[in-house]
Amino acid sequence: MDRVLSYVQVAKDEGAAILCGGKQPDDPDLQNGYFIEPTVIGNCTRKMRVVQEEIFGPVVVILSFSDEADAIETANDSPFGLATDAQEIARVWWRNTVYTAFRAST
Repeated sequence: MDRVLSYVQVAKDEGAAILCGGKQPDDPDLQNGYFIEPTVIGNCTRKMRVVQEEIFGPVVVILSFSDEADAIETANDSPFGLATDAQEIARVWWRNTVYTAFRAST
């Protein structure tokens, strides 16, 4: 739990915004466990630690991209291959364009 919370702090220190979660739940019944609220981190850049490293907790980061080429470059910009695949990135950006999603994933 401390490791996940330390990543949340690193994200803040690097300029990211915690959009929701990022802490232990307020529920008193959960205070003695290793619980962390589902966390969404925005305003991220590719080089931030929360983007480049696996957090192993209920955390998702949001990255933006300008076009298909940028989306593919973003998906491949991690030494660990942690980003979601290009097909998923394309599906989010071009929700109704199956061809573009397929083309980006190949």
